Amino acid sequence: MTVPSLVYITIPIAPLVARDYSIAPPQAWIGSLPSLVYAAFFLLFGPLSDRIGRRQLLVTGVAALAVITALTGLANSLVPLVIFRVLQAIAGATYPPVAWAFLALVLPPGFRNTGFAIVITGYFSAGIAGQIFGGAVGQAAGWRWVFWSLAVVYGLIALMLGRWLPVDPPPSGQPLTSAYRRMPGLLRRPELLAIYGAGLTLLLSFVAMYSALTDDMAGRPRAVLDVRLVGLVGILLAPLLSRLTRRLPLHAVAAGALTVAAAGLALEGGAASTGSLPAIAVAALLYAIAIASAAPPLISLLLQQAEVAIRGAASAIFTFCLFAGAGLGPLLALGLQRPGMEAICLVSALLLLGGAGAVSITRANQRTSPG
Repeated sequence: MTVPSLVYITIPIAPLVARDYSIAPPQAWIGSLPSLVYAAFFLLFGPLSDRIGRRQLLVTGVAALAVITALTGLANSLVPLVIFRVLQAIAGATYPPVAWAFLALVLPPGFRNTGFAIVITGYFSAGIAGQIFGGAVGQAAGWRWVFWSLAVVYGLIALMLGRWLPVDPPPSGQPLTSAYRRMPGLLRRPELLAIYGAGLTLLLSFVAMYSALTDDMAGRPRAVLDVRLVGLVGILLAPLLSRLTRRLPLHAVAAGALTVAAAGLALEGGAASTGSLPAIAVAALLYAIAIASAAPPLISLLLQQAEVAIRGAASAIFTFCLFAGAGLGPLLALGLQRPGMEAICLVSALLLLGGAGAVSITRANQRTSPG
């Protein structure tokens, strides 16, 4: 949760930075630009972990993130702040694509889906918790303490990773360039392409819905916070549901969760048209539980299909798609701003149904294909 939070902490503190530096709100520079760098570097570090070892990259990356985050709080003008934020994004990008590949190596098969669910719970809850943390610390102690506090957290995590993380199997002896050359081939495999497409819809619909909710309830900030907290409760239930569904086929769990998430969004859009806060909250809870439950079986399917030597590369593309969806979500909300939240929820629901259908069809084709 804490590493992906680096993407979201600047949303509430951007006005504080602007006031301190006497400039216009710099969210595009300290928020959007690092977010793009963060997603892009997944594609570098995923294959790199296949060659140098996942444990080494995780420990080194988080340790570097701790140091850079501490320095970020010392920036005395916008330019060094932007530079440190970009470096922070690069160091933080070592974690998301490597974590799933590492868990696939060290967890017994019966526990992998739960492990993936705990990680994805952190990713989704970071979008809410990161903003709450940044706003609370920034208002209480100043925006610099947001970075200094996180630096301490990252330092402790790096120590825990170095002490407790089990040693993963020896990395592949193949040249590093071979991993990058094989990445385009992963996009030509229908079963992987379906998983990547479904992954793209997860954070896309999540961010689009919450962006629309914020606009739709612009005069009711407490109501927006209440719905976000209800959604956070739903996200935290995902690991429990993963344990309950672990004996079911992964394709069925993924497609079913995406379908339920689509139904939750459709209900939320209808509730928004009536203005009923309880109905919106119930629908948002259903959606949050389902959307956070869809990712673990998708990543499990992905790592089943990818050979061990390229699992870092395969999960890097998935993680890139996941966070690219987060970048596309506000654009979807903006493009459908005139018709309103009902239209945004409906279009997002249709995208989720498309992802569910792609996963189901690919599975059907695999069952009927020779061999």
